[in-house]
Amino acid sequence: HVSQELYSAHVDHCYSIMHATGVETHAFFTNAFPALKRLNKNEQTVICKDYLKAFSMFDCYQRTKSVWKEIGGRFTMCSMVTCYDAETGLDGDRSRIVNLKSLTSSFENYGMDQNMIFLPLFNRIELTEQEVNALMVLELTEAAVSYELSDEALRVLGEYREEAPNELQEYYREELGIDDFSRRLGNLVTISHTIQECKTLFN
Repeated sequence: HVSQELYSAHVDHCYSIMHATGVETHAFFTNAFPALKRLNKNEQTVICKDYLKAFSMFDCYQRTKSVWKEIGGRFTMCSMVTCYDAETGLDGDRSRIVNLKSLTSSFENYGMDQNMIFLPLFNRIELTEQEVNALMVLELTEAAVSYELSDEALRVLGEYREEAPNELQEYYREELGIDDFSRRLGNLVTISHTIQECKTLFN
């Protein structure tokens, strides 16, 4: 049994955490996908912001399930060491919030709607670390569908999109000894589409 110290984060804190997450995600983003550094800063920003929505949502589900063994309960992991307590809600001086009841309700509804869309699939499909990495590459390349990008950006994203399944097939054959991996690849595509649906809620 490993003891882990967690910090309770309120909704107010999540805004500050999101800034830190953005900075760290951009550092990961440029290290993991170095070809993107060739693009202009505006396109890098557009792609990174789009990627951040998918990355942070999936990371939240993964960490919550790992630490609390369930999702949709009282606690939700915001990062490796911060945890949102649904029973605490908003922190600080609530009188400054004009539409407190509406705001609180919107948070609750957002969480319920997202869980309703994503949880059944997430709980049913167990992904390996390599499959999670491939999924994150697929999410990166979704920017090619969602935004008007330069030919160079589309080419770079297309190369990454082709590379991910090829590496996965090699992993399935050589490390897992699986020849028929169509179902597993299908699961990844299904999860990717579901994440896109959740990103609409996030927006």
